[in-house]
Amino acid sequence: ASRASRSDANLMATALAMIIVQGVVLRMLAFRPETLLALGALLAAVALLFAAFARSYAELFGTLVLLGAALGLMLPGNMASLSLRAGPNAQAKAAGFNVVGQGLGLAIGPLAGSALHQISPQMPYLAASILLMAALALAVGVSRMHAVPAVGEIVR
Repeated sequence: ASRASRSDANLMATALAMIIVQGVVLRMLAFRPETLLALGALLAAVALLFAAFARSYAELFGTLVLLGAALGLMLPGNMASLSLRAGPNAQAKAAGFNVVGQGLGLAIGPLAGSALHQISPQMPYLAASILLMAALALAVGVSRMHAVPAVGEIVR
């Protein structure tokens, strides 16, 4: 298979894992948003650490499926946590800050990743893992400071 078709398969598998976690798995879990965020960040950091040292296409493919599952936990946990913490009068502002942050990540990420790749092909993965561990620490710290109800309690 060509590199392009493998890249397409990787992206599709990552997205599919995210969709399955968000559409099926999250409906069965009753975790607090910070728990989803923390668990997702931890799994994503592990996935990227594994990706940094993947030796075959199959290993890389597997790590990207794990990354998709991790993002399927992390992103809804992030949005739910922001929404619940912002309160009814600041929902739009919180969502706006989140979108700006995502946009900056989409703009800066490839540039930083490309520069880091010049140092070593593993560096972008390692740097992303470090940032995800920071997100994990932040989610755990916030979780300990403020109690937010479990997602299952909110939906019911």
